[in-house]
Amino acid sequence: MRFKEGDKVEFIYRNKKSVGEINGVYPGTQEVSIKQSDSPVDLLFSDKAVAKVEEPELVVVPQFVADWFEQNKEGLEYRIGKYIYDFNIHAQESDAFYRFMNNVIGKPLETLISMQYGYYVQKEASE
Repeated sequence: MRFKEGDKVEFIYRNKKSVGEINGVYPGTQEVSIKQSDSPVDLLFSDKAVAKVEEPELVVVPQFVADWFEQNKEGLEYRIGKYIYDFNIHAQESDAFYRFMNNVIGKPLETLISMQYGYYVQKEASE
């Protein structure tokens, strides 16, 4: 059995996709008890009729990246493309965001795209 109490799962209930949380696991019958917000009682399903909700891992970024993202999240793909197109102009400024974008090991493009699904701002070290 691959489920444990507290897992978020998806399942079909009353002909529509629903989301709930595992409330009980019964290995002997290969069933799980699911708490769903629309139902006053727990629902019982075969463990093969439910799937775990895979939540993306949120990226952690410095404050300056979060600031740039918040200013540019509308039309993000265009804004990233424009930044790259004007990369030589940004090189003259050589600010922290330019250094972030120039660090290919840090996967800056992947990071910015992933931020659309949520992110954490890195805490600054206190003195």
